[in-house]
Amino acid sequence: MAQYFQGILGPFQGVVGPVVGYMWRDRWCMRARPRHYHDRQSDAQLAQRSRFKAMILFASPATPVLRIGLHQQAQHEAITEGNVFLRLNKECFSGDGVDYARLQFSQGHLPGVRVTECAVSEAGVATLRWSKEGGRNEDRVHFYAYCPACGTGLPVATAERGRKRAQFVLPQEFAGEEVHFWLFAEGKGGEVSGTAYARPEAGSEFGLVGLENDEGTSADGEAVADGFVEGALPPLLQAAPAEGPPKTLARDRDVGGKRED
Repeated sequence: MAQYFQGILGPFQGVVGPVVGYMWRDRWCMRARPRHYHDRQSDAQLAQRSRFKAMILFASPATPVLRIGLHQQAQHEAITEGNVFLRLNKECFSGDGVDYARLQFSQGHLPGVRVTECAVSEAGVATLRWSKEGGRNEDRVHFYAYCPACGTGLPVATAERGRKRAQFVLPQEFAGEEVHFWLFAEGKGGEVSGTAYARPEAGSEFGLVGLENDEGTSADGEAVADGFVEGALPPLLQAAPAEGPPKTLARDRDVGGKRED
């Protein structure tokens, strides 16, 4: 992809010889016209396509969170947040499954948070506690939940960093199933922290199971002050399996001018 800053004929859309002109995010761009090729559909190609499809289906429901956590990186690289997510996490997807603990939903230099408690009650109420790890009390902490059995995830809530605790109700489809959580902090200026990961034991009322922060060290159950999120939580998104890649991600693959086979 190349940006187009005027020229002899000015901006254009459509195919002109071997060049395709189009507008992307209010920018005029050009790319090479796709070439015709013979698709061998080898085992390596099919495995790569299956892996790429799994990555896109996973990233689709997380788009609202990625637009916050990876926005600055996307602007720097002149690509979308979805493509940044694919680049950062491609090694986490394989034929053996997904390495959930290593997934990154944010990237920045703001002090992060360290999860000290993660639990889900039988009624589907999730409780997460964290330590501040620096930063400001008014920083916003964003939460994302994913259920492998349902094949989808959703942003569930936000809370102030200084409260150190949040509770929210998960969708009924998540009840009794394995659930993974990711959270990161956002400052007033849009700067973000790295991603912290937490996973409660399926069906447990309370417990510290498999907790890790963005440095990969386990949490030790540090005591924190209570502080429920005040006010009504934002409405939960409907947790429905994604039928396919979102239009933005599908378009980005064309914009990049590359095909991962």
